[in-house]
Amino acid sequence: MHARHFGADDSDDGLQDFGHELIPRLVSERQARAHQLDGYWRDVGTLDSYWQAHMELLQPEPSLVLHDPSWPIVTAGLQRPPARIESSARIDASWVAPGAVVRGRVERSIIGPGVAIEDGAVVRDSILFHDARVAPGATVERAIVDATAVIGRDAVVRGGDDVTVVGGEAVVETGRAIAPGTKVTC
Repeated sequence: MHARHFGADDSDDGLQDFGHELIPRLVSERQARAHQLDGYWRDVGTLDSYWQAHMELLQPEPSLVLHDPSWPIVTAGLQRPPARIESSARIDASWVAPGAVVRGRVERSIIGPGVAIEDGAVVRDSILFHDARVAPGATVERAIVDATAVIGRDAVVRGGDDVTVVGGEAVVETGRAIAPGTKVTC
C-alpha cells in the first residue's frame, strides 16, 4: 500500500481537469465533437466534483432523477442478487446496489454492487465501488473507495477539505488511520 497526500493540483498523470486540459487538447488536435445536451449537466472532472455529484443524488429532491421512466438506464452490467440488509444494519439516505451486504451503519452514501459493510463499521458521505469491503469497526467518511479495496478492522479513512481516495485493490491495514486528502494505492 502506498499513501500520499494530494490536493486539487496533484494527479498521477498530469491531467487535472477535462475541461481545462483534455478538451482544449482535443479541440487543438481537431478530435473534439459537440453534442447539445438539454437538462441536467454537471462537471465531474475532479475527484471533489465527482464526489459532490454523487452526494447531490442523495438529496430528498435531486436535480437528476435516475428513476425517470422516459429516460431508462440501459446497461449490460453483471447481474447480482438483491442487496442483503442484516438486522444489525442502519441505513439513512443512501443507495445500496444489488449484491451488497450491509451489517453496519451507512449514512448518505452510495454502495456499489457486492460491497460488504461489516457489523460495527460506519460508512458516511462516501462512494464505495463494487466488491469493496469495510471490516468490523472501520470508519469511512467523505471518501471514494474503489473496486475490491479493503478497509481493515478498526481502520479510519476520513476526508476533510479534500476527499480521501482508496484505489482499487488497495488495503488499508487493521487499525490504520488515513489522513484527510490522502490517496491510497496498492
